[in-house]
Amino acid sequence: MPIHEPGALFQLDIDERVRSIVIEPPNQAARRLVTGLRREGPMNEPTTPTTTPTTGAVSLPLSPGDVTPTWLTAALNAYGLDVDVSTIRRASLGEGVGMMSGLERLEIEYSRGTGPAVLILKMPATNDANRAVAESFDLYRREVLVYRNVAPHSAAHMPTVYYAAIEGHSFVLLMEDLSAYELGDQVRGCTIEQATNGIAWLGRHHASLWGRTDDPNFAFLPLVHPSYSSDALVQGCAFGWDPMLSIFGEVIPIHIAALREKYLAAAPRLFEWMATPPLTVTHGDFRMDNLFFGSTPGQEPLIAVDWQGSLRGRASQDVAYFLSGSLPIDLRRTHERQLIAQWHSQLVDNGVGDYSLDDAWEDYRRAILSVWIIAVVIAGTLDATNERGKQWITEMLARSVAAIDDLDLVTLLDDFV
Repeated sequence: MPIHEPGALFQLDIDERVRSIVIEPPNQAARRLVTGLRREGPMNEPTTPTTTPTTGAVSLPLSPGDVTPTWLTAALNAYGLDVDVSTIRRASLGEGVGMMSGLERLEIEYSRGTGPAVLILKMPATNDANRAVAESFDLYRREVLVYRNVAPHSAAHMPTVYYAAIEGHSFVLLMEDLSAYELGDQVRGCTIEQATNGIAWLGRHHASLWGRTDDPNFAFLPLVHPSYSSDALVQGCAFGWDPMLSIFGEVIPIHIAALREKYLAAAPRLFEWMATPPLTVTHGDFRMDNLFFGSTPGQEPLIAVDWQGSLRGRASQDVAYFLSGSLPIDLRRTHERQLIAQWHSQLVDNGVGDYSLDDAWEDYRRAILSVWIIAVVIAGTLDATNERGKQWITEMLARSVAAIDDLDLVTLLDDFV
């Protein structure tokens, strides 16, 4: 059965293109955090091996070498393509070991039938440190089950998935190649056209799952709070605040740097608010490096990837994370109200009621306070030797600080303490 449209968070946020954070070797904050989480009983629940049946009768490959022409033929046949694969040429995507997952580009030749010439293979990270983090926070199972359980219910677009399976801590995703699309750039940030497409995508996705988070299909997703996700973020904020300041202090003004204790005191009530209805299924990492933009006729305006941080929570988390972290500061200041109005209009046009534009604006403001915690965790666990990762996190922090100040959110933080 095709798995179409749509479609982290402990979110050490290892980017799919390896243009982000490298955990090997982990810095001291990341090492203490992962060790601490493994010591605590409730936090270990996601690491219990879980099984999702493989697609059809096709066995799950345990290593890239198991993805042979014979296996790929069986997988594509189970998907519904009447083909025989004769040859696979493969190339690793990304550089080094800094990914939560391993990615390969498969160039495929067929001896019979017609199928995709290129597919993307996604499997667990080979790096032990990265894989341990992913297993601790159930990232692999979340992404596989988003494609299987959530995608058919969403009105927005994900890549086509030809095979999606997980057994224990091993998983495989076989996805369409999106190289014909323009991949966003977190360092450069987005244009107003890209921002408009992103907000339209979020509105359609959020509306289609609005108020449906009790659906058994979505039970695998953690609530934003209380859950191992919110516990991890609070601990990550505590561990990561000072390392963040030591690496990125030049973009964090003194009055924000001094908020550590107030933020830690406010975090439980912030997350409690983020878990208060109305709820939907959030992407969890909706930023430029995870967004593919259509550039030619016939392409979708936007396809979002990397669903390892998906949650059940308030939709405003995605909107706040995107606008405060991915839009250049002047662009956000000029178009912020317009973009929130567009998002609200998408919600209403797609069936959401009893949610006013004023509600949307105030939710957005509060969500920016919440997603700053995510920014701290990301920045505080950065391997500073990864120059591209340092660049995009510098931009994200500078943009986020500007949003906090522009919207007078330091004062609002007092409401949660």
